[in-house]
Amino acid sequence: MTVLHSDRIHRTELRVASRYPALSRHQREERLQLCEFHRCLSQGHMAEMGESAIPPDCMHQLGCYTDRRRRLIIPYCRPDGTAEIGKGGKPFVRWKPTPGSMRKVEGFGKPPKYLSPRGCGNRLYHAHLALSRARYAEHLADCNVPLVLTEGEKKAEALAVHWPQVVVVGLAGVWSWKDRRGGGEGQVLPELEEILLQGREVFLLFDSDAALNSKVFAALEAFARALMERGAYVRIIRLPSELDGRKNGVDDLIYRHGAQAFRSLVDIAQPAFRVKTTKEGDQHLFQFPRDPEESHFKALLAAAVLETDYRIRPGVGVMHWSGSHWVHLPGKTTKVMGPVLHRFMDQQGWQKRSLGVQNAVLQELVDRIE
Repeated sequence: MTVLHSDRIHRTELRVASRYPALSRHQREERLQLCEFHRCLSQGHMAEMGESAIPPDCMHQLGCYTDRRRRLIIPYCRPDGTAEIGKGGKPFVRWKPTPGSMRKVEGFGKPPKYLSPRGCGNRLYHAHLALSRARYAEHLADCNVPLVLTEGEKKAEALAVHWPQVVVVGLAGVWSWKDRRGGGEGQVLPELEEILLQGREVFLLFDSDAALNSKVFAALEAFARALMERGAYVRIIRLPSELDGRKNGVDDLIYRHGAQAFRSLVDIAQPAFRVKTTKEGDQHLFQFPRDPEESHFKALLAAAVLETDYRIRPGVGVMHWSGSHWVHLPGKTTKVMGPVLHRFMDQQGWQKRSLGVQNAVLQELVDRIE
């Protein structure tokens, strides 16, 4: 049975279940077993993929599925499309437990979102949507094709859709680019060592809390340095948080604000290191400040988020999207957008608020959303 056919059967099952909700436990288990056999996604997991900026017509190509325990199962593959093998010769998968089924783990503030098989270490995630295209392994081995490394499997799948010109590889977490399979302290994954990095442009794409969270910042710096030592030209794509403080991953940003907003941030990706020449030789200094220096950089980050809900109509003024319709905000444009920009800067942790910086950022932001 083809994947597309099984997807059609799964959607039929969902319609039946929604029409007749009073099913027996045995009938529900039969439906879950059918979904697991055909490797389908539940309705809830399909909605979750949609919120990760994955179009509905691409979901039947995803390798993940919902098992009989209602967990989201994410199989890993090698660059040639074969299954990644874990401990004991079993296929390597990660899974997302059902809400409320996980307890807190010692050393963590909250229960983990995803789990991996014990003792298997970490692996690189090659997006199934990218693997479904021709010549994926060839592009991965070509140092002329830019490489993007991001945290999370769903983010890798979203980028495979919205940025197909590059090769995207996902990490299970910010420190998951290394493990202890080689013994001793954590070492760079052997799967990552297999990728040609010498002279290659590599983009690091972490979530929007990278500059605010000290642990994520440390992981970003260590990873960038490890890539640089292997000859890569490393650039960092910075993501802004939402006006209400919500964190953005790349899938969140594309889903909330569109692919064009993300591409505008790719254009201003910054080199991860600057070279300082000293008597002892050249030093590579990591540069990812919490508060960027350039007003143009700040304005583009603000526009990527604010342009969705704020627009300026010439002769009318500032319009704000209420969720169902546009509302006119009376007052001079700069007077209305000034407090909004301050709120945005608060959520990014930016402290530089001199009049010159504020006016420069505000003026460019107004020009961009007009």
